[in-house]
Amino acid sequence: MNKKHILAITIVLLLSTAMIGCINDYSPDDYELSVNEFDLIDRSADEVIIDLHVDHWHGDPLEVEVNDHVSLGADIEDGDGNTVELGEDGDYELEVAMADHAEEGVVSLDNHGDHVHITGEEEGETEVVFQLVDNGEIVFQTPNLEVKVSQQHDHNDEQYNPDDYELSVNEFDLIDRSADEVIIDLHVDHWHGDPLEVEVNDHVSLGADIEDGDGNTVELGEDGDYELEVAMADHAEEGVVSLDNHGDHVHITGEEEGETEVVFQLVDNGEIVFQTPNLEVIVE
Repeated sequence: MNKKHILAITIVLLLSTAMIGCINDYSPDDYELSVNEFDLIDRSADEVIIDLHVDHWHGDPLEVEVNDHVSLGADIEDGDGNTVELGEDGDYELEVAMADHAEEGVVSLDNHGDHVHITGEEEGETEVVFQLVDNGEIVFQTPNLEVKVSQQHDHNDEQYNPDDYELSVNEFDLIDRSADEVIIDLHVDHWHGDPLEVEVNDHVSLGADIEDGDGNTVELGEDGDYELEVAMADHAEEGVVSLDNHGDHVHITGEEEGETEVVFQLVDNGEIVFQTPNLEVIVE
């Protein structure tokens, strides 16, 4: 290898090193405020999910689902060991912003003074930074945090199993009683035709055509084989709908705009002998 080749390789290596240095040039000392601790809090669970270690994060990436958001607060300690109070009446306001050169359109960001919202807009990866702001001036900024946005995960695929129940069911069709027609039907562990849509201050009256594992029609109501009931799914958003059970049919009433999930049950003398997977309900 001649000297020209060696010189060219050396220049390339030096340029590469310089570029990497430009990319990874974060230093907390560049900011007015010194920070000892910066922990991101998932406000829905009130727990630390990601924490800052000087110039890098532990617990990253932040994962968000499409059309969903995470609400994040922060526990912060300054360089003197004092707790940083956030919000309009606190020491600083917490803000989130897109990192330089980050992929646009993957998330949308909202700042609320003492917390922020990060909403998944489309599948992909991007980066954000968190800032402490005093009267519009950034006094501290974190290094980039990677955010991954994925399609909503169907938790029923992992948790729901029709074999967990005493009664075996071949068919479970939801009937809109106002039109006397099937609108949503169950396929083993998932629904076809979902979500169920309801208007605010209105209700849908649902019956069900059900066939058990032996091919027999299930009669509903107090004088039938079982009573049909609807209930809120585990961890579902409360207050979006109200539910009423009438033995052979149910009512689902829209109380406020939003999304939630319900389950349908077949009940024998107070005992649940069969339960469906979660059904998404959208109230508009």
